[in-house]
Amino acid sequence: MNVASINAFIGSPGVAAYATSKHAILGLARSACQEFAPHKIRINTVCPGLIDTDMQRDIASRVAGEDAENFEHPLVARTPMGRMSDPSEIANAVLWFASGEASYVTGSTLVLDGGLTA
Repeated sequence: MNVASINAFIGSPGVAAYATSKHAILGLARSACQEFAPHKIRINTVCPGLIDTDMQRDIASRVAGEDAENFEHPLVARTPMGRMSDPSEIANAVLWFASGEASYVTGSTLVLDGGLTA
């Protein structure tokens, strides 16, 4: 299981190295799934958008110069679902990918961003 980011699909100012690493994860996963599928090893990737964590709010609020407690990330307004994801929503996607219910899924990327990159 790989965890990348929506930055594997979109650019953002000031995060070129981060976005590059997320693009690399997708390339690695796509190649690895072809190499390891014959051995019954599945390789998949989740690409979360904004996740409602203390770290996310702290970083974004410091950049904006505002209090983290009351800070609303500017990308939330551009997210069709109008909110950040709860960490459990990302964890549940990872659990599904790892489960037998996804036994025929390999080389796939699941974008969990509330529609932000749609």
